[in-house]
Amino acid sequence: IIGGSIDTDNGSFSMIANDTATNGVINSDRESGTASITIGDGQTINTGTGDLSMVISDGAGNTNNTAGDISFGEGSVLQTSSGNILIISENNIVDTALTGVTITSTDGNVTLVVDNAYPSYPDFGFSYLDIPLTNITSTNGKVRLFSSYRNLNIVPSVINGAPYVPASVGKSSATEQWKIYYPDTFGGDPFTLFYKIKNLLSLKGAYDFERVISESFQLWKENLWSRPVADRFYGIDREYVYFHPIYPLWPTKRFLYPVSWLRYYEY
Repeated sequence: IIGGSIDTDNGSFSMIANDTATNGVINSDRESGTASITIGDGQTINTGTGDLSMVISDGAGNTNNTAGDISFGEGSVLQTSSGNILIISENNIVDTALTGVTITSTDGNVTLVVDNAYPSYPDFGFSYLDIPLTNITSTNGKVRLFSSYRNLNIVPSVINGAPYVPASVGKSSATEQWKIYYPDTFGGDPFTLFYKIKNLLSLKGAYDFERVISESFQLWKENLWSRPVADRFYGIDREYVYFHPIYPLWPTKRFLYPVSWLRYYEY
């Protein structure tokens, strides 16, 4: 937890939580618990011409390696003049503000990355950006936001001074790119959001569908008696996958499944 403001006098600032054994973490020194980074209410980190980075790593090689979120408190500020700002989370990046958070650079790039527990194609998770009140700006640099699945995110309506208007799913533009993983140097002016997947499930036929059900929802079938499996994917939010059942007595009822049960990667 950053409970006081920091001014580096143009020096770079780097904070890493849940670092790896390869990078020198001694296993016995890493206590149990969730690794997180929190910028306290009203606190400022100013690195001037220096770079500013915050990373939650995967803790590889350590017994205790649970990764948490990066969060920004009410009125907190991250700022540089020409330094780059890079924030990478294995899980989520969230703001807890009621009025606002500021992430800003004059000439540097601003990059936010979530879901980095799954850093390469074709894997993905369900981590998200929850930063509706975060003011992200770079006067002369690039702004890039990387996440997993667009529907999980809550982002500001204005990013780097430009309105964010979601386009049709899968339609790439200057402000949205699909099936792209961090890092990528496309766009960023005024901003670009990158998503790992465009459709959570793109079922190609009955065989694929049966495979999805049999592999991903075996636990459901074992514990909910002999109810038939769902016949159509409906949607997903941060906690559940939704399916319509085929059982005739419940033609409009929707069942919920924890997202952790979903183990089918189709794009």
